[in-house]
Amino acid sequence: MKNYLKVLGGENKMQRQVKFLFTHITEALSEVCCDLCCGDGKYLKHLGNGSIGIDFFRSPNLTISKYFSFKIIKKISELRNIFTALKIRPRVIVFSNTLEHILDPHVFLINIRRSMQDNTALFLTVPITHIFLYKILRLILPTFISKKWKGFLQSDHVNFFSCDTLDLTIQFSGFKIEKRYYGFGFDVPIFRYLSRMITPTYGVICYKIPNWNYRDKPSVAKFLDENEQIQFKSYTEF
Repeated sequence: MKNYLKVLGGENKMQRQVKFLFTHITEALSEVCCDLCCGDGKYLKHLGNGSIGIDFFRSPNLTISKYFSFKIIKKISELRNIFTALKIRPRVIVFSNTLEHILDPHVFLINIRRSMQDNTALFLTVPITHIFLYKILRLILPTFISKKWKGFLQSDHVNFFSCDTLDLTIQFSGFKIEKRYYGFGFDVPIFRYLSRMITPTYGVICYKIPNWNYRDKPSVAKFLDENEQIQFKSYTEF
């Protein structure tokens, strides 16, 4: 595990994402982390000893190791209780290519935020929706698009993000973005605008903003209580 970066060639999407994470948060190699919605454990096996995989079911391809544990949850609000019960404070929560499947992404992110310490990093990635590029490809390669290509139009996706809308979704859930990941595995500032236009995958490393809440004079009647649960009041109560 500790030599993973030495042999990492960056030949596929997962390898590029793991290399990005380890480059910017080297502690992920040695400290306890969490692979949320871990599936077959593609990240989990490369994280620090004692890390935990959490999902809503167990993938038949997940192999349990003495170096990490696995827990099943029924709802995301259980996440903080799992960490408390196990007496762990994950340095990183990896949440890769999952938000596009979630029916209520904002509430899901709020519950992740509730489980995080101030120094916990969230590494989140999603496939990016390129509507203009998709329309061009549909005209040029209609058979490929309709029968073979999946990308962001996989049948079980219910949310569709651009780089900008993911940034806003993250920021409006009480996170500060520190680093950005583009699917080609590099980020050259002069080409950043172009990268955002064509990258198939986009990700962020972000941290929760302490004491964050909805705007001071909310135009909507919602707020976070002392347990960071979303509550509602009538407009006259603010």
